[in-house]
Amino acid sequence: VSIESLRRELNENTPLSQDTIEILTHLSDSLWHIAIEKSCECGDGEEDIHGLNCMYKAIDLYASMTPQWVTNSTRTLSYFLTKPARDEKEKIRSIYWWITHNIRYDEGYILGEHDLSFKSTSAVLKERIAVCSGYANLFETLARKAGLEAVTIHGYAKGYGYEIGQHFSRPDHAWNAVKLEGAWYLVDCTWGSGYW
Repeated sequence: VSIESLRRELNENTPLSQDTIEILTHLSDSLWHIAIEKSCECGDGEEDIHGLNCMYKAIDLYASMTPQWVTNSTRTLSYFLTKPARDEKEKIRSIYWWITHNIRYDEGYILGEHDLSFKSTSAVLKERIAVCSGYANLFETLARKAGLEAVTIHGYAKGYGYEIGQHFSRPDHAWNAVKLEGAWYLVDCTWGSGYW
């Protein structure tokens, strides 16, 4: 498989070829072994020297090593991020970690520098910038491609600019709910990215 044919296939909406799947699987397996080795300093449920729970250390490290070329499409990104996950929790965590560390909040919208317009998930991936709806739509898309049940929720948030007693006339925020082991859990990649 040539690099050019691989790039072309990754940007198309056709099923991945067996050759591409083998390349992604080999890369994924190699990076997963590196992540496991680097994360062996503490066990599940323990805390590292920073007081952080080590349960997700390996999957977080793995997500941090995602190659740029894998991020050209939601299909390959979802496949790559969730390939080594041992369960649905790790799939959710890997997607969440990647989004919160690679997409930045569009502060120009908050500052009134431009109007908000809908951004497709492919535009969010390409530009690496979004507002809450972009974060939420990207999470839902990646989660669904990984076989998870996820939805985007539009509602109200008492964040930036909120004043006590203020009434909402329209939704001002978007986040996700994802089903895990029969129960729904809320996920907010916008706030997880550290913007709010």
